[in-house]
Amino acid sequence: MPDSTTKILHLDIGDYSRLFYFRRETDFQTLLYLLLLAGMPPEDAAALRWEKVDTAGGTALVNGRCYALPGSVRRYLTGYRAAQLEKYFAAGRLAQLGTVCVHADGSAYT
Repeated sequence: MPDSTTKILHLDIGDYSRLFYFRRETDFQTLLYLLLLAGMPPEDAAALRWEKVDTAGGTALVNGRCYALPGSVRRYLTGYRAAQLEKYFAAGRLAQLGTVCVHADGSAYT
């Protein structure tokens, strides 16, 4: 039974579809994939670093926990990583690319 500080949110498939459609062109969609499809809690999704993501093996390691990445998340992260590399390289900020979930300006979610 959840404690009094936990809010349970029940979403149906339409709710999920709207979330992903609305955020499809934003960096926030990465956070949605990790939270909703990979089952990560917010603090783990925010702390995940690219060097701990194994898209070929389908796992992500963060804060001492290993998460299985469903195929849809693996495909999304592969494309997102390529786009981020291109974007950061063009801006001369390649050394800043480390955290998976970032705002449009490259700052990490907290």
